[in-house]
Amino acid sequence: SPGGVSLTAGQKAFHFEANDGLDAARYPTAAGSEISGLTVANIPVLAGVNPSGDDGTLSPRVGPLSTVFTYSVLYKNADNTAPAYVRVIIDGATFDMTKQTATSNNYAAGVVYQYTYRFAAGTNHNYRFIAGDTVSTGYVAKYLPDGSNIAGPTLNVPVFIAPTFNPSPGVVGQPIT
Repeated sequence: SPGGVSLTAGQKAFHFEANDGLDAARYPTAAGSEISGLTVANIPVLAGVNPSGDDGTLSPRVGPLSTVFTYSVLYKNADNTAPAYVRVIIDGATFDMTKQTATSNNYAAGVVYQYTYRFAAGTNHNYRFIAGDTVSTGYVAKYLPDGSNIAGPTLNVPVFIAPTFNPSPGVVGQPIT
C-alpha cells in the first residue's frame, strides 16, 4: 500500500506482489508460501505516576537545600518487557533510577521507577526522564514525550541582607534598634 500499513504487535508472515499491467509477480513464488520471522513489538511509554493534577514526578516541588527530592516515573510496555534502563536527567546530569518496589515486574500495567537527590546549590532546576527499550534497542522513550525539560524543584535558599542600625552611628549607652 502506498500509504503504508500500521501493524499490530506480534509475529508476522508476508509476501510481495507486483503487477505492471502485463505480468504479475509474487515472492516467494509458490502460492501459499510466506516470509516469516518478522516480529512487531510495542514501544515503551513513560508517564507521570499521578494521572490527574500534579503528575507526581517530583516530590516535594519546593524545599530548602536540606531537602531530599524524589523523582518518580511510570514505565509501561504492552509487551511486558523490562527496560534496558530508566534514567532521570537533572540539570543535564544523568542518573540511573531503580524500581520503587523491587519485586514489581508487571511492565504491561506499569512499574514506578524512582531516584532521590539532594542539591548542593542553586535555586531553580529542571529534569526529564528517558528509558531504553530492550527489544527495539535504538528506541528511547521520553517524559515529557517531546523530550523537553520540566521545571523543578525550586529551592528556598536563605538570603541575608546587610543589617541597618538606628541610630547610625550608635551612641554609647543608648539602645540601638
